[in-house]
Amino acid sequence: MSEQADPTELDGTFEADGRVTLFGFDSTPARAWLRPRSKAWRVSGVIRIVAITVVVAPMVTVIPPHAPWLLGVLGGGTYLARRRWNWRFTLEALEGACPKCGATLQVSPGRLRDPHGLSCDSCHNDVELRVPAEALEAHGGTAE
Repeated sequence: MSEQADPTELDGTFEADGRVTLFGFDSTPARAWLRPRSKAWRVSGVIRIVAITVVVAPMVTVIPPHAPWLLGVLGGGTYLARRRWNWRFTLEALEGACPKCGATLQVSPGRLRDPHGLSCDSCHNDVELRVPAEALEAHGGTAE
């Protein structure tokens, strides 16, 4: 588990059992600490991103060529807003081992994906964390 606050003490987190997989090796069990993200949290992030996009878009139109900068800001803002809207769970901590070398996997808090890609610090293989949908549905949704 990564060196951070004890995940069992974080507000709103829950434990979910999952599997760490790597092609060609037997999967290993893992325990993930997840924080569900409320609709209000996601909407406030989307509103903040849209507001920043609306403020920045007119500013970049003064830089020639005008249209590509505007389209870039609008496209980037749309991408970031959609990404924030789809952020259902935050992976706070992980307790699991690499299927190839058995080293403990380290994780930084971030958006949970399905499957969630991780890198083993010991053997440098890219492994995947899979959390069953049933464990997530009990807490309000599914991973993206």
